[in-house]
Amino acid sequence: MSTFVPAELPARFGARVVDIALVATIDGLLGRAIGFGFGWLSSGSARPARGQDTRREAGCRIAARAMRAFERASLPKLPYKIWMDSRFHHSGPLSELAVLGIALALVACDSSTGTSSSGATSSSTSSSSGSAGGGRDITDAVFTERSGDCGAYADRYVATVEDIQQKVGFEASVEIVADASSCSLTSNAIPNHDFDDATAAFATKTKAIEKTFVIPRFPVMAGSSTALGLQTYDAVMLNGVVVDLLAAGCFGVGDGKIGCSDLATPWRYDPMSPTAGFGTDAHNAHTQPDGRYHYHGDPLAMYGDSTVVSPVIGFAADGYPIYGPYFDDGGRVRAAVSGYTLRAGARPTGASDPGGDYDGTFVDDYEYTAAGDLDECNGMTIDGQYGYYVTRGYPWVLACLRGTPDASFNKQP
Repeated sequence: MSTFVPAELPARFGARVVDIALVATIDGLLGRAIGFGFGWLSSGSARPARGQDTRREAGCRIAARAMRAFERASLPKLPYKIWMDSRFHHSGPLSELAVLGIALALVACDSSTGTSSSGATSSSTSSSSGSAGGGRDITDAVFTERSGDCGAYADRYVATVEDIQQKVGFEASVEIVADASSCSLTSNAIPNHDFDDATAAFATKTKAIEKTFVIPRFPVMAGSSTALGLQTYDAVMLNGVVVDLLAAGCFGVGDGKIGCSDLATPWRYDPMSPTAGFGTDAHNAHTQPDGRYHYHGDPLAMYGDSTVVSPVIGFAADGYPIYGPYFDDGGRVRAAVSGYTLRAGARPTGASDPGGDYDGTFVDDYEYTAAGDLDECNGMTIDGQYGYYVTRGYPWVLACLRGTPDASFNKQP
């Protein structure tokens, strides 16, 4: 499948898209014609990613985004005929022909676009590089590469996404350049997926903010681990979004959301707890006061389902890779399990304590018991490669750094 058809579409729409696109299988001629038509029609209205896409490529992107919009209009929840009748025959200006055209355009994009690979993307989502100054389109891409060397991902990447609540479009930009000892990753902090869905409550509007991170290509274990801090980013994902796990809010400090700058202060809130109220979206992310979008946990993007060993999706500040949750455990693919568990019983009830049961609201509710697969930093070594793994439980991505963090991850220059 081509780059311009998001990898999740076949899985999400299944037979519905296939059913309404069958006519395009006759040598794909009709599909190709409609796909090229989308491209030509888009030439006066669509702004291609970084100004470099051809009109056909921009048209393919419009078709893919239209289908994602239909998903939000509940296409996967209803049988096709009922959905078509209720959605178009009675309530909107579109018709079955419009949906058929979009489906055919997606087939056209699939059949008329050649594929090329890069370290970051799978063959089903990799993009042609385009002309000078362009980049590989990773919009909603599922990655496959597992190399722990950041140099394997050197390239330029782009994505076209939407702030769903604000109804504002953004163009993401990531460039990775490698030299003999390190990689520089420059991004504008915009993800490769839509964000700020209806479940989110961002305190500030998202802004594109450029920053460059230096990632060691060949990290070395330090004599002791480095604790996470409030003045540094913990990691950067391959889509250019930072991981910033610790909240600046503690029980009894201000409003509990900001102002808790002393790491020794107890009862720091865990933003991933559903009781903490940090307004994260479906990708476990929200914005900082300056508008930077950042993850507090598993991004729920860039890796495949539970049947596939997860790829590298980012790099920690010490240079070690971050993998999705799934690994090969003696021939069985399963999710890595954190070694942290909830403490038993109830919290203290002193004047400066929150009381109540240990339920995960606070970071202090957890303790490391080595009950899972991962070490205290949330990592393990497989086939000679150490890496951190996103997990379904605390600490979600990593709890400390086994190597030496690079100064480029400091929040202040």
